[in-house]
Amino acid sequence: MLSLQTLRFTRLAFATLLFAAATLAARAADNTCNLLTTAEIAAATGDPVLHTAGMSKDCIWSGDKGRVYITTRDASTWATAKAQFQQYGGSNMQPVSGVGDDAFFMGPGPTPTFYALKGAHFIILRVNVKGFSQAQNEAAMKALATSALGRL
Repeated sequence: MLSLQTLRFTRLAFATLLFAAATLAARAADNTCNLLTTAEIAAATGDPVLHTAGMSKDCIWSGDKGRVYITTRDASTWATAKAQFQQYGGSNMQPVSGVGDDAFFMGPGPTPTFYALKGAHFIILRVNVKGFSQAQNEAAMKALATSALGRL
C-alpha cells in the first residue's frame, strides 16, 4: 500500500506536469514570433528576412521585397468573425481544406488574408511580396499557416 506522503508527492508531481504543459502551450500562442522561423518565411516568399518586430499576439517579418504579418486570437471569437465575413464579404471568401480545423482566404484585394482555426486559437496571416500573383500569395500563406498552426 502507498503511504500518504507518496500519494501527495504523486499528486503534486502530476499537477506540476499539467501546469508545465499548459504553460508551454500558452507561451507558443502568446509569443507569436515563435510560430514561424525566418527560414520558413524566406522559403515561402523567396525573400530573406531582414527585420522582425512583434509583441505578444502580433509579429511582422520583412525583407527587401515583402512582408509577412501574423496575429493570434482566441478561438471563442472565430464563429462571430467568420459569420461577419460571410455576411459582408462572402463572395471573397474561399474555403481552404487541409489546414487546421477550419480555414479560408479572404481576398482578392490589396491585402489578401488567410484565417485558420486550430483548437483554442486562430491565426490571421498576410503575405505581401512584390511581384507575387494571387496564387503565389495564397500558396505562401497556406504553407506558413500550416507551419504556424503546428506550433500552436
